[in-house]
Amino acid sequence: MTYSEKLRDPRWQKKRLQIMERDGFACRVCSATTKPLNVHHLAYFPRTDPWDYPSQMLITLCDDDHKAEEEGKSAADAMLIEALRSSGAMNLDLDRIAQIVRELGTGPGALAIIQRALDEAWTEAKR
Repeated sequence: MTYSEKLRDPRWQKKRLQIMERDGFACRVCSATTKPLNVHHLAYFPRTDPWDYPSQMLITLCDDDHKAEEEGKSAADAMLIEALRSSGAMNLDLDRIAQIVRELGTGPGALAIIQRALDEAWTEAKR
């Protein structure tokens, strides 16, 4: 089954509707409710069907914000790697960072933990 066929599959359509309903049928970036909406995968996992992703890995985005997210992904990824490398990070460091993030799991709780740790590290570095 091709990816576009999977997006027409009733299992995806059901999951998509659940995510949009959870998000109040509004874009999570700009809160638009009148623009066409998409359900965006925050990350892609090999050999995982669209409907098998955990709900916390899916968000509702309007067409404009979905396009911007997809187009900006590689640039943001590159900026993050460049910033880590310029601070002296080596492959082992990047592997450890990825491992920690995976162990935290997915969703807003994990992101909040990461943001809090970064804020604490920044405060400490400025002292």
